[in-house]
Amino acid sequence: MGKYDDFLRAYFSEIKGLLGSELSASLMKQFGISPENARKVVQRVADNKTVWSTKPLSFGRGQYFYFHPNHYPDRFMIMRLA
Repeated sequence: MGKYDDFLRAYFSEIKGLLGSELSASLMKQFGISPENARKVVQRVADNKTVWSTKPLSFGRGQYFYFHPNHYPDRFMIMRLA
């Protein structure tokens, strides 16, 4: 998982957060992996706390919002998703 962790740490230093579908799309573009593999990578990095998620709170089609542990989502970010 090292290359994914490194990529996501750098990626989330530039942005505040993303929905799961946006994060998966970024991984697919960067590493050329399948949608299923991208989804598992997202799940694993959230489980090991490289990024945090809003699980169990979901947005639009059951998607979670993922963010860097140092950048908590504010109400404006949440309102944009809702």
